[in-house]
Amino acid sequence: METELGKLRVAQPNHGAPPPEEGHEVGLDWTDDDLRVLTQDTMGNAHGHA
Repeated sequence: METELGKLRVAQPNHGAPPPEEGHEVGLDWTDDDLRVLTQDTMGNAHGHA
């Protein structure tokens, strides 16, 4: 996802609803407890999962 901060990788659990189409505009909301910042090294070693 591209934001004013740069590109972000966002993961969301599957709750059974179909995902939005690629390129479809969506809104995001989260609490401070939901946010994790991972280094590129962490992302490479964990294949996108931490």
